[in-house]
Amino acid sequence: MEDYRKAREKALNYISYCNRTEAQVRTKLKELEFESEIIESTINFLKEYDYINDEKFTTQFVENGLKYKGKSRRKLQQELYQKGIRTNIEVTEDIETAERETISKLLNKFKYSSELDKKEQDKIFSKITRKGFSYTQIKLIIETME
Repeated sequence: MEDYRKAREKALNYISYCNRTEAQVRTKLKELEFESEIIESTINFLKEYDYINDEKFTTQFVENGLKYKGKSRRKLQQELYQKGIRTNIEVTEDIETAERETISKLLNKFKYSSELDKKEQDKIFSKITRKGFSYTQIKLIIETME
């Protein structure tokens, strides 16, 4: 019982700094060398009181990533996978709109113009594709700009 109380306190402390996924909490408790049944009981407690909720976490993570950090759906998917969430981000109109706006902002930031030489245009394309946006998405935005 004492170990369960300690595990619960450690988990609550760990999630108090920022939202965490179930996998992150589970990994942290394993690192602290708690037994698997103590970990399971702690995870169940956290879920019961809605301290951890992977569905809510995913929704908030995607919204923040798109709106405030200008990340692509592909980049967010990769980051969620690293956090232990194995789900696909559903493509909605809001997500597509946010991605188009982000690509437009990046094109403006990097001063894209059809008057630039091919080498400069390719550099800008490379910078944007490294952020997780596809060549097709970028090309469509450029066509609407011209």
